[in-house]
Amino acid sequence: MYFYSGSNEIVAVTITSTGGEVQVRSPRRLFPVTLGSNTFFSPAYDVTSDGKKFVVYSIGETNLGQTPLSLVANWDVLLK
Repeated sequence: MYFYSGSNEIVAVTITSTGGEVQVRSPRRLFPVTLGSNTFFSPAYDVTSDGKKFVVYSIGETNLGQTPLSLVANWDVLLK
């Protein structure tokens, strides 16, 4: 499971279930991030099914001067 912590980090927790018993391992910090507050991007992050890549809508100094990325889903409908 991945979640945004209150200390501006994306965190991972491994959860397993064996024989009806659920085990939750200690949280692991993955990377620091300051998520944007625009409700259009809620939730402000997503992760690929293999857990190797994240897409994050973030704010902060690291974004100054950078061109935003636009993702258009179902773009083929716009061609009709």
